[in-house]
Amino acid sequence: MIKTNLIVAGRTGNLSVRIVKALIGKWAKVWVLVRSTSHKEKILHLECIGAKVITGDMHNEKEIAIACGGATCIVSTLAGLNDVMIETQKILLNGAMLAGVPWIIPFRLFIRIYEI
Repeated sequence: MIKTNLIVAGRTGNLSVRIVKALIGKWAKVWVLVRSTSHKEKILHLECIGAKVITGDMHNEKEIAIACGGATCIVSTLAGLNDVMIETQKILLNGAMLAGVPWIIPFRLFIRIYEI
């Protein structure tokens, strides 16, 4: 079975960890793109369950492009208000495009209309 290189970008919280656990060992090599300011314990937990953790500046398209090189898909679990849901997602998308990533899946269960 060929495994794809998949990046989970964003938070180190409950949702991201659940997605990583669901994907590891199935059909994906999972990398997690997190901010350099993320909690070290949460990063260690992601590494212990088998993810490769990559730190990066979510406001720098070129840095994201370097981190995403070789990925087939990005699952974005970024969460927040307009500055995150629109602006940071746009930077992530542009970085993914620079890296040649063919798929990006924005994951959000809900969004308030006034956030847009």
